Amino acid sequence: MLKSLWLVAACLVLGVAGTVMAGGGCLISDDFSGGGLTDIWQTGGSSGSVVSVTESGGRVKFSGSAHNDESLDMRFVLSSDWYMDMTQDWAISGWWYSNPPTPTWGDTGIAIGVILDGTPSSAYLKYGATMSVGRYRDSNTYFGYQVCNTWWNNDYSPVDIDYPFDTTSDTVYVWYDASSDTLYFGDVLNGGSPFSVNSFQSGSPSISHQAWIGFGAYSTGEVPSFSSKYQGDNFCVLYGNVVGPAVGACCSGFACVETIAESCAGVWQGAGTSCDTACGAEGACCVGTACQTLTAAECADASGSYHGDGVSCAATPCGGGAGCPAGWSEDCMGICFPDAVFEHWGGDTYCDNGAYIPANYPDEYDETYGDAPPGVAVYMNCDAHLCDDGDCIGDEDSDCGPVCAGDVNADGVVGREDLLSLILVWGTTHAYADVDGDFDVGVQDLLAVCAAWGPC
Repeated sequence: MLKSLWLVAACLVLGVAGTVMAGGGCLISDDFSGGGLTDIWQTGGSSGSVVSVTESGGRVKFSGSAHNDESLDMRFVLSSDWYMDMTQDWAISGWWYSNPPTPTWGDTGIAIGVILDGTPSSAYLKYGATMSVGRYRDSNTYFGYQVCNTWWNNDYSPVDIDYPFDTTSDTVYVWYDASSDTLYFGDVLNGGSPFSVNSFQSGSPSISHQAWIGFGAYSTGEVPSFSSKYQGDNFCVLYGNVVGPAVGACCSGFACVETIAESCAGVWQGAGTSCDTACGAEGACCVGTACQTLTAAECADASGSYHGDGVSCAATPCGGGAGCPAGWSEDCMGICFPDAVFEHWGGDTYCDNGAYIPANYPDEYDETYGDAPPGVAVYMNCDAHLCDDGDCIGDEDSDCGPVCAGDVNADGVVGREDLLSLILVWGTTHAYADVDGDFDVGVQDLLAVCAAWGPC
């Protein structure tokens, strides 16, 4: 099973029941092919800035005229009427290209910015942070660089700098960890060696809970003219919550996500609408042993157990009995899934302890488990499923499986009962009885049980 190819997608949806991502996996996306920087973005620049910005050829492009001016000229495209919610974790990504002209003296480059306080129309950064790539020269020094800066009242202070830096294009990831109040810029999402800005939100003069984000370019000093030397593309909000007057509910069946109209892959319900009510989300609700199709709120009012938006009663045996339809079986939580899930996922080296949602994954036969309950994770980490055919043995979230090699019946002792259990599954790939791990229960496993005789 090709789970390894889908681990990132599973993070992006965050295991939220009834969630549909817009823009091909992006909560908000822009490939800059629309021809105009409208709706999604607002543009702004410093007073008299020589830097300009257009959307052309599927990219946002920055250019500038030659000048000799010590003032910092900037132009940004920043999120328009939608913002990242700073009370939650979030991540964005974007591609940049930087091949700036060499200044006679001065500084020029392209930036990815996160701004908590400021004025977008004038690109005034009262408080925020940027990751920039560019070129710098004075009378004695010349280098290319990548730098992370914090901003206070439109003046910047370097957090860290990487130079000489000769890379001309890359994908940058920006993510925020709300629990530690840390903002990161890096080329590997949630990893690598990113620039980090600690106490980011708490450092804001307003401690703002909303952040503008976007691309920018800048120039200061004696710099020749440049055209399309700085470019951005493939902007994507990977995960998090977006808020603001342009945000509304996007419905795809019962599934819902809150985004802007331009990034809705379903039916947009209008600005200011909420997933709490807009899509009429309903799902299976168990009240005792009876199942009803209700909203989550209605299920709570009925003192029931809600199994997720879009989950059918046919796939939900209330009361934990063997109430699955033909071709379906219960997992360790009593939820029904197609038998193919258990057949293909058991023994695939991944512990299915609620970490994976079958409806989100293809299997190795390029089929899908689309009939599985949407947004509902499968649990196979119990003895009824042989500890996920051995995948969950030793997993910290599982309490099943043998505690030592040869303990076929997982009772803590290797003895007569284990021999009998092994013989009953002779010639199979039974996880507990396959002591030597060769995917065949046979003579070598029998010898291993005898060798391990006694208490574990």
